[in-house]
Amino acid sequence: MKVKEKIIDSISKMDEKELNVLYGQIRILELIKSPKSLQKAVSIERIREMTSTSKSSWADAVMEDREERL
Repeated sequence: MKVKEKIIDSISKMDEKELNVLYGQIRILELIKSPKSLQKAVSIERIREMTSTSKSSWADAVMEDREERL
């Protein structure tokens, strides 16, 4: 299963509270991608804010994604 399919499947199983957290993460990512933010580095405080709501291990997710590509 591809990453996009996994995301869509996970989203369909989320309750309202989880969707609100996810939407907050999406908004933070959009801010980071905006042209204004591309001109300066993201502060460590901002990175901590982004990752603080995540309950999963990002390292495990990256390793799993890389394994699927092989």
